[in-house]
Amino acid sequence: MAFRLVASLSLVASCLVSTVGAQTSLSPTHEEQKVIVGKKAPDVVALNLAGGWYDYPVERTVLLTFWSMNDADAEEDMARLAKIRGEFSDVPNFLMITVLVEGANSDDWDKWSNYCVDKGMVTYNKGQRPVSFVSDPRWWQMFTDPGPAGRKMLKEYGIDNTPQFFLLGPNRCTLASEIPKDVLQDVVAKHLAKGRPASSGRVPQSQEKSH
Repeated sequence: MAFRLVASLSLVASCLVSTVGAQTSLSPTHEEQKVIVGKKAPDVVALNLAGGWYDYPVERTVLLTFWSMNDADAEEDMARLAKIRGEFSDVPNFLMITVLVEGANSDDWDKWSNYCVDKGMVTYNKGQRPVSFVSDPRWWQMFTDPGPAGRKMLKEYGIDNTPQFFLLGPNRCTLASEIPKDVLQDVVAKHLAKGRPASSGRVPQSQEKSH
């Protein structure tokens, strides 16, 4: 099963965070990362605001981000991702998934959900019709499952600090692992070059499928 949405927050976890410099360290420290370029990436188990679950289409190229609202550069990093969202909106099978790695209590969930809702309608390109930040079909906002499956995911991805960026190709084949933020857009551009339309026209919103 690929990127799953879990229906409830009933499971209790001990995913604690503390801010250190520009990154957030997670406790406990996970084992050595297992996301190897050329190999299949681990499953991602997370929640969205609506709950439920789904599998993302296997033909997608996915920019996967693990982040924390406690990151010193959180807003700067989200702005960086928003720029990438706009720059590559003409690539049909490109998807961004941003997974919040916060604590396991309801306060963390409420803080995150309020953050997403407060973003409201956003526009990433001039002339583009505004889309809802919460339900953008090309940029999914998610919250780490606070149960055992979520802890397993963090361990498999080697997430001991945030933010962390990964680029996954079709069938979750790892294209790039632990990408430095200063070259993130360049790495994405390199791997999306072949799938980009020859024209500069944007994909009409009516062609997008909501998750």
